[in-house]
Amino acid sequence: MKLRDLFSDDAAIEPQAEAVDVKGLSVDSRAVKPGDLFFALAGSKTDGSRFVDAAISSGAVAVAGDHAPTGLRVPFVTISN
Repeated sequence: MKLRDLFSDDAAIEPQAEAVDVKGLSVDSRAVKPGDLFFALAGSKTDGSRFVDAAISSGAVAVAGDHAPTGLRVPFVTISN
């Protein structure tokens, strides 16, 4: 599925990233498989953005969250919730 197809119009995706092919979804960086979209969500104990590098190293092709980490090597989707 294409990255743009996974989100409503209120998600901010750079136009060149909309066609990125996504094979799966993960909220746990330890479970990311090549081709996954990683959701870097803030929780009650920690912020998922702390695990973005690990997710990318495991094969994440894009990251979604409410704030983009600096120096990101894959497309970032800004979501409000």
